[in-house]
Formats: sequence, structure tokens, C-alpha cells
Amino acid sequence: MAGIKCENCGAINRVGEVFCQTCSCSLIDDVSLLETSNFDDSDDSDDFDSFHDAGGYVPYSLMLVLVMDETSEDISIDPQDGGSVVIGRVDPESQTTPDIDLSDFGAYERGISRNHARVTRDGETIYLQDLGSSNGTFINGARLHHDHPRQLVEGDRVRFGQLGFRVRFVPSVVSN
Repeated sequence: MAGIKCENCGAINRVGEVFCQTCSCSLIDDVSLLETSNFDDSDDSDDFDSFHDAGGYVPYSLMLVLVMDETSEDISIDPQDGGSVVIGRVDPESQTTPDIDLSDFGAYERGISRNHARVTRDGETIYLQDLGSSNGTFINGARLHHDHPRQLVEGDRVRFGQLGFRVRFVPSVVSN
């Protein structure tokens, strides 16, 4: 696996990470890259004021990204406010097709149900809910009770059956 090796703990981190996901040490040798730059805004103040006065802004939302424990492969999940996304596996016999299909990750062999779990959004809060799966949905080792959504936070460890992920949130521009 290609990545950046942490000089402090030796952990391999994904390319593009700034801090080690294991020990939180900086992965960047040149600390000047982390410094904040000041811009001369004297010429742009009128542009900003007119943009702001016109009600202009760049709306964004946080998108859930599940990072697979074994491969560091990402699965991006971005339910709309009040919407939901079902996670599970395809079953041709019952013609079940969840929104997020984990079949490519050995879902059947790892105990993932056809309709295993649901991700919902309420404003900027994202919840995970088990849908009565046979082998359970877990957050940080605690099994979720059927139909009792639990809030996800950055760094949570999520497991569907025997398939584990780490929770991350990244900004996502909201389209109008």
C-alpha cells in the first residue's frame, strides 16, 4: 500500500494526510507549509461587500466518508437533509439493491444483510441506524439496537457484520 510513513510511530498514512491518523504528529517536514498567509484585502473589500450584501455565499455541507479498515478505500455517503441512504448487499434472487452495495468487499461472507443499515441526515448531523440485520451494526464496539439511530462523529469506528470502517467528514459544496 502506498502512503506516507509517520516518522514518530511508523504508521502508514494515506497520501495527502497532514497529520498521522495514529499518533497525530505532523507528516509535513516543511512547517512553513502549515502557516497561515495574510492577504492584502484592501483592493477586494468593495467586491466582498457587494457580494455579501447581495446575499452571496458558498453553501457547503459535511459529507460522510467511510474508510475501510483493511484497504483504506473510501465510500462517500451524502444523504440530503431529511433523506436517507441504505447500506447492504445486492441479492439477485430477492431483487434487493441497496443505495450503497458492499458486495465488492465480500459482504455475503462477512455477514452483511441485504438491507443492513441506514444513514440519515438531520441538518448537519448524520445518524446511523441498524435495520434489523442478522450480524449487527456497531459504533465503537457497541451494537446498535434496531431502529434506534445513533449520531456519527469524526473518528468513530463502524462495523457492519465483520466489515470495519473509520468515519470521516469532508466538506461538500451544496448544489442549488
